[in-house]
Amino acid sequence: MKNSNINSNLVNSSAPPIEEMLALYEKNRNSLDLPLLDLSQAAPSAAPPKSLQRAIIESLGKPENHRYGAILGKIELREAITKRWNELYKSNIFYTEVGVTAGCNQAFCASVNSVASAGDSVMVPFPCYFNHKMWLDMQGINIIELPCSKDLLPDIKVARELFSQSVKAIVLVTPNNPTGKEYPDKLLQEFADLVKEKNISLILDETYRDFISDPCLHHTLLQRTDWRDWLIHLYSFSKAYRITGHRIGAFVTNSYRTKQIEKFLDATTICPNQLGQEAALHGLKHLSKFLERERLTIIQRKNTLSVAMKELPDWKILSSGAFFAYVKYPMNISSIKFSELLLKEVSLLVVPGSMFESKTSMKLHRDQTFRLAFANVKKINLETVVDRLKTFEGLFYEKYCVQPESSLER
Repeated sequence: MKNSNINSNLVNSSAPPIEEMLALYEKNRNSLDLPLLDLSQAAPSAAPPKSLQRAIIESLGKPENHRYGAILGKIELREAITKRWNELYKSNIFYTEVGVTAGCNQAFCASVNSVASAGDSVMVPFPCYFNHKMWLDMQGINIIELPCSKDLLPDIKVARELFSQSVKAIVLVTPNNPTGKEYPDKLLQEFADLVKEKNISLILDETYRDFISDPCLHHTLLQRTDWRDWLIHLYSFSKAYRITGHRIGAFVTNSYRTKQIEKFLDATTICPNQLGQEAALHGLKHLSKFLERERLTIIQRKNTLSVAMKELPDWKILSSGAFFAYVKYPMNISSIKFSELLLKEVSLLVVPGSMFESKTSMKLHRDQTFRLAFANVKKINLETVVDRLKTFEGLFYEKYCVQPESSLER
């Protein structure tokens, strides 16, 4: 039922992509011949470590964890974040420059709210994380599409060419979702110089920081003496400690902006999840070895997939890292139709590339990409994934390629 009294920006924004893919599965689940391999969700499926579970249980007995808490989060957690970030980035952050949020998505929404209003513009590299685009669209903020080069890195020269006075911030996500690409420090420094020159902000989302290929190669942005003038740094505890359902994220920015963001957080959630904060605090204090094992496991899965995909010479991993591989397939059909057929024929659930792309960026890949989330897939199942892709390729050319092109449209 349509109702004209609904915000048109909300109506015109994209539907939640993961829910759309899960709905596609529910529609077809009774007709699938093979057990489902879900490669759509970029989140750990296993339970948190036992020690973290015990910490949450113990925290249930604290009366304060069932009441409203500090808007910016528990001071003890903010101090622990400060300590860890200063160790990791060799920086000089103060806890008053740290805020805890209901997941990294809320940190992003709050950050955008602090830099831009309806009618302003924000520059975003494509392909991009769909929830970022959804929020900008809902707020009536114009998106300046920054195309990535063939290696899926944002082009600083193009960013300069696209800049206008309406641009209030540039958003970068590294390791990237959906591509997994890790942005080198040199590139981040170039974007830092650009936003400083233009007197705008750099919103840097490092949700997947804990899964980089080399834990010694963190960026040096927070070592700069001028970072407080332009940087808003975002992070998520969800992936690191397997606590996605507890919704705990964080941001780092100058203390003045932090106080302004506090207003947004008070108006939306009042305070972060108290039990989730206890979990994050336990993770920071006690789970560094666990986190390193998780990182190595994810890298092993990435490498397994890369080797296995060599059996498909006409398919190409455009980029991979963190939890994802961004793959180009050889069939001349839209990524939406490809994903539907992949599910129906070989029970693989992936996210079509068009859900991350724009009309402009799709021209580069001819809308022939999909995101494959391998974080929850063990080695033997990754090999099964490639076997099923191989089976699908044969089935496709046998069953579908002779059909009129119109029958393969979305």
